[in-house]
Amino acid sequence: MILKFEEIEKKYIDGVNVQVDLGVFVDTWMIVKKKNGTRADVGSILGMSVTDVQITEDKIRGFKVNLPNLKIAV
Repeated sequence: MILKFEEIEKKYIDGVNVQVDLGVFVDTWMIVKKKNGTRADVGSILGMSVTDVQITEDKIRGFKVNLPNLKIAV
């Protein structure tokens, strides 16, 4: 997994093949939250699977970023 924010890039050796810009991810998350969407909506916008969205969310929350909770898909 590679997470980028502006010129900073963090690489993880965790078997997850995701490259995402943190600013784009957080902006997309907030847009989906405003529309009362789910993690699947974030994934469809960014071209990621729901699992990759959840893993990326976990890494971002580990940076102490307070992402609001999204609606749970049923």
